Amino acid sequence: MIYVSSVIPVLDNSGALLVKCIKVYGKSPRGRADVGSLILVSVKTYKNQKKVKRGQLFKGLLSRVKHNVLRHGGYYVKSDLSGIVLLSNRMSPLGTRILGPILKETRRKGFLSVLGLAPFVI
Repeated sequence: MIYVSSVIPVLDNSGALLVKCIKVYGKSPRGRADVGSLILVSVKTYKNQKKVKRGQLFKGLLSRVKHNVLRHGGYYVKSDLSGIVLLSNRMSPLGTRILGPILKETRRKGFLSVLGLAPFVI
């Protein structure tokens, strides 16, 4: 679960390294985000000479969480780290590559362009 003011690592090669959650979009209980949620983030640390700068605001898709995720079969899936993919204004990924796996719960939200860039889906 990701709450407001959580610091999250970025999974794509957009140039941002860490972002801070500012707002959780949608009907989420108590303002928490789960896998596939859309959130507003601010860039905290970044690599030099990339498209993003410190303090810029972006929308992001939460694609991995460290907390257990219940699947329809009755079992849980857990990731080692939480992670986010930054999105542009047209809701397409800001980076050109995604590093690491993505949970398949993002497919239900309709972000197929993010799934196409992922090396594999769990």
